[in-house]
Amino acid sequence: MARTSTISAEDWASREVQAIFPVEQASKFTFVLNLKTAKSLGITVPSTLLALADEVIE
Repeated sequence: MARTSTISAEDWASREVQAIFPVEQASKFTFVLNLKTAKSLGITVPSTLLALADEVIE
């Protein structure tokens, strides 16, 4: 049976495969709260979370 182009978890764990596929980590994260969706789901967002949010969608 021919080997497929998919990579198994065991292959990915090997250092050789990791060297082929570079992985970048995000340097910035944005915290966005959607109050309309929270309200429709019955979720009350505490004011402490609102203060931490980078963006609040109303």
